Amino acid sequence: MRVRHHRCDSHKDEISEFLALGKTYNFISDYLFLNYGINIGEPELSVYCRDRALRTRVTCGFHSDKAPHCIGCEHYMEVATHHIRDRHTNVRICKACSEVIPQRTATSPDFCPKR
Repeated sequence: MRVRHHRCDSHKDEISEFLALGKTYNFISDYLFLNYGINIGEPELSVYCRDRALRTRVTCGFHSDKAPHCIGCEHYMEVATHHIRDRHTNVRICKACSEVIPQRTATSPDFCPKR
């Protein structure tokens, strides 16, 4: 079976380092174009990283296991009861930036001042 090579394979270590630092696909794509002339879009770079198991756990400067949580924060507040799909759920807000914290958020949201 023939092994297929990708044009980014020679820069795999650099891409992996950038992902470990939390850099975005857009940043990495621009870097590869400016320094090596490799014109690769974000979707193709995303597929390349997925296929080669290059992943990052960094989100907005924090590792996902060390990102701050809203509960226990002095800016966190539950304000009211909201009816969602036949059950009542408290609405969570951040007083520091006056934003509603989405229900699906496991750690602090992107707009959190502690990030």
